[in-house]
This record gives sequence, C-alpha cells and structure tokens, in this order.
Amino acid sequence: MIRVGFIINFKPSRWLGGFNYYKNLFQCLEKFSNNKIIPVIISDRKKELQNDEIISKLEIIETKLVSRSNILLKIINKILILIFNKNFYFDKFLQDKKILALSHSGWIGKKSKVLNFPWIPDFQELHLPENFTVLERIIRRLRVFFCEYYSTKILISSKSVRKDLEKISINAKKNSLLIKHTVEVPKYSELKSFKYLKKKYAIKKNYFFLPNHYWKHKNHFAVLKAITTESKYQIISTGNFSDYRHPKYIKKIKEYIIANKLNETYKILNVIPYIDMMSLMYYSMAVINPSKSEGWSNTVEQAKAMKKKIILSNIDVHIEQKNKYCIYFQPDNCNKLKMILNSEYKKFKNSKKKFDKNYYLTNNILKKNFAQNYENLIFKILKRKSKI
Repeated sequence: MIRVGFIINFKPSRWLGGFNYYKNLFQCLEKFSNNKIIPVIISDRKKELQNDEIISKLEIIETKLVSRSNILLKIINKILILIFNKNFYFDKFLQDKKILALSHSGWIGKKSKVLNFPWIPDFQELHLPENFTVLERIIRRLRVFFCEYYSTKILISSKSVRKDLEKISINAKKNSLLIKHTVEVPKYSELKSFKYLKKKYAIKKNYFFLPNHYWKHKNHFAVLKAITTESKYQIISTGNFSDYRHPKYIKKIKEYIIANKLNETYKILNVIPYIDMMSLMYYSMAVINPSKSEGWSNTVEQAKAMKKKIILSNIDVHIEQKNKYCIYFQPDNCNKLKMILNSEYKKFKNSKKKFDKNYYLTNNILKKNFAQNYENLIFKILKRKSKI
C-alpha cells in the first residue's frame, strides 16, 4: 500500500470542477486499485469536508500547514523551498504521516523525500489573456517555472495542454506526465425520474442541458444569442454564479435574459444536488459546452459516459475529447449553434430511442483505465526513485 496525499484547502463550491475531479479519482481508486493506492486528504477544513459522502470515507488529516489564509506561513514555506529545494517542516509532517507522494497539490521541492506531482489543468491565460490582469498572468507563468524546478513531475490532463506547456517551457513539457481522467456517473436506477425533475425545476419543454459555471470564458452568451422566445425547446442551465475576475458577468447574463424576454426559454438553476444534475443530463436532448477555454472537461466526459449527444465549441481540448456523439461549432458563431440546436431538436422529436439505460458498463471500463494509469504512474516513479 502507498499512502498518497492530496491537499484540499479550498472551498469546494468555489472550484467544483477540481473538487469533483478529486472525488472521481478517489472513487476509481477505491474500485479498481485493490488498496494499492490509499488517498489521504490534507486540509485545514476537516469539518467541512466530512460533510461530503465520498471524502468522509477517507482519512482526513487536519493541519494549518496548508492554510491559504496564513500569508506569512505561505511565504516562509516558499522561501524554504526556493533556498533549500524542500520545506523541512512540511516534509517532516508528510513523512511522519507515512505519505510517500503528494499528488495534484503544488510543488514542495525536488530534494523532498516525498514525491510531488503538481497538476496544471489548463492555460486559459494563453488563449484569453484579456480575462487576466498582468499580475495574474505573471503568477501563472511563475507557477510553471516553480513546478518545473521544484517538483518531481508535472501532471497534465490533455495533449492540448501539453502543447500550451511547450510554448512556455520545453523542459517543463519534458517533465510532464499525461493522464486523461474520466468521471463517475450514477447508475440508471439511481437517477431521479423525469417527473420529479419536471416538477422540481419547472421544466416545460424538451430541453438542452448547459452545466457550466457562470465564468466569462464559459461563453454563455453564445447560447443566449442562438435562442429566441419562439424556440420550441428550453435551455436548462446550472452552475456557480461567482466569478471573482468578472463579478458583474452573471448580472449581464440576467439583464440580457430580461431584455430579450428569454425567462421561459433559458432557465438558470444555480448549483443543484449532483444526482439532480446528472439526472437532468440524462433526460436532456443534448449537452452543450460553448466554452472558449477548458481543461479536460468533466462535463464532456460525463455526457460521453452517459452516451449523450454533446454540442461543443471547437477548441482544441474539445476536439481531443471527440467521440461519435460530439457536434462542433465555432464559439462565436451563434448562427451555426442555432442551426445545430434546431436540427437536434427535430431529430430528438423523431427519434424512437431517446435515452440509453445501458450506459454504465462503458463507464466502468473508462474508470478502470483511469485508476490503473494513475496507479502505474505512482509505482513507476517510486521504482525509479528507489534506484537513485
């Protein structure tokens, strides 16, 4: 057994994509690694994490060493790593807890006795620099530098991210490891009924599902501009309203909906229970992701696992995630999106088999591959390090 640490020192609702990524990995390891890899959560918010059904099953070690609120401590930790290529205090803490590797959780120095694999999900600042301040872009560039020189390996989730990494540093690219993740989806028997969803969320028509947080780069306006009050379908949208870079974004969305009388056509549900979200996905005509920048998209993987049609912006990572269910449009081409939505609505209405209940077996194969690829990575690097 190898104890692998994961630092969760953020509020889950602020980064649901990352939090769900962790939970998917933990579930896959539980089912398919035969206890060879034991995830251990390191956090300064143990009580909050214990409320989560999946995380609460794991060992959670609470410590202020990973607190984001203690700025002085963070500075001292980074200085130690920059000077000595390790943080003596944190290194000892991890060794005392018998943790052999720190995964997806930042850089702690190449001289650390604990393997460390920071995870870089995407490089949005390269594709949409206007969404970032100069300082934010500098910090993100420094992150790559620090991961390159002060970690064992860099984890990335797609070939498109690897191409972006190469633009910043060839050495960082050489030091990267690619693991494409998959997602856990509920069995058909666990889903809520359509009758339940229709009543709870006031669904009035056949609908397309848009499960994206209300962050500017997620490009919700492409969908809004592709629909009208005469549209014969609804858009059901879920996601967090908080965008710290663009706090007025959700306000502009709501103003546009009111001005164009789209209240019945475009329905915003905010963050809803996971099982409700997956049930809405299952009963939708198709899933939409119009984003202008993404990492390896959980939304796309969930839709693929449930054998749903997926209407996607043609950014590199979405094309890399392609399967037979994917349909593409340019993220600023609202007319093309409108044509796709109208066409898919007609196909759905004429379809005899609207939903596939037998999707779960395929999902199990994907999860097994994810768990085994991650397990092989850990063992391979541990074996290599033992020979040094």
